[in-house]
Amino acid sequence: MFQTAAGERPADSWIEHLPKHKKIGVVHRTFTARDNGFHFGENVFMQINTLGVTQALNISTEATLIPI
Repeated sequence: MFQTAAGERPADSWIEHLPKHKKIGVVHRTFTARDNGFHFGENVFMQINTLGVTQALNISTEATLIPI
C-alpha cells in the first residue's frame, strides 16, 4: 500500500492542456484532509475541435476517501 503524508501533496493545483503548444483547456484539482479521510475534486475545462466544430467540454469529479 502506498501512503504519503498530507504535507507532501499540494491542496490545490492547476494544469494547462497545451497540445501542439496551443492552450485548449485547464484542469483544477483539490485534495483536502478531513477528520475522517480526504476529499478529492477535479474540474476539467476544455475547448475541443472535432470535425471543424469547437465544443466546450466540462467534467467535474468529486470523491470522499475514507480509510478502512
